[in-house]
Parts: sequence; structure tokens; C-alpha cells
Amino acid sequence: MRPAPHGDQTLSLAPHIRACISEGQVVLLDLKKNRYHAVGGPAMQALSGRVCGWPQAPERLGSSTKAGGTAALTQKLLALNILAPSHGCPACDPGISEATASLDYGDALAHASIATSRLVRFMASAAAAAW
Repeated sequence: MRPAPHGDQTLSLAPHIRACISEGQVVLLDLKKNRYHAVGGPAMQALSGRVCGWPQAPERLGSSTKAGGTAALTQKLLALNILAPSHGCPACDPGISEATASLDYGDALAHASIATSRLVRFMASAAAAAW
């Protein structure tokens, strides 16, 4: 088991974790284990100040979390290898920037080609599925 982090230690999401905010909670996807975890309410806000890469909610929640509850959750997330100790926050994902150009499917389709053998396989599969 990992040692308890100090109160001022910065943590980060493990490299194989992806996070987003959905319906008032942070949803964490563990790519190695193919599992989802969710953190909601005051714990979500408490961790946002300590975890590099943690998504920021648009509004602050009014309630607070007991220090013991946040510490216990932090320890659990460290034990699950969802969080990791961090030295500063230089490698944080900057997020998705605003779109600057549209995707034009017309250009992509102009150069598309389908081999005759693929068309024949598709038709055979469609006929077999219809039977």
C-alpha cells in the first residue's frame, strides 16, 4: 500500500486514466482495467484543487467535505492506481481547444475508393444476413 500523501502534495491522474464531468460528477475511465469510477459532490470539488488533470466543474458546490472523507477517498484512488504523486503539474493535458475549421466530408469522399472484392463481400454478407 502507498504511504498517505501529505496535505500539500500535488497528485495527478495516472497516465491510463481519462476523466470528464457528467451530470454533476467526475467520471474516471481506467483504460488498463476497462472500468469506470465516479466521484461526485463535495469530494469532486475538494480533489479539483489537488489533482493535476482533474476536470473543473462550471459551478462550485456549496457543501463541504470532511477532511477525513477526502483523505480516505484519496487513499482509495491511490490504491486503485487512479491517482499518482506528481511533482508540479507540467504534463497536464491542456484540454481540447476550440475548433478553428470545419470538417468537410466532401473532400474526404472525393478520394474514397472501394475495391470490387469488398463490394462483392458486402453483398454476399447482406444476402446471407437476409436469409
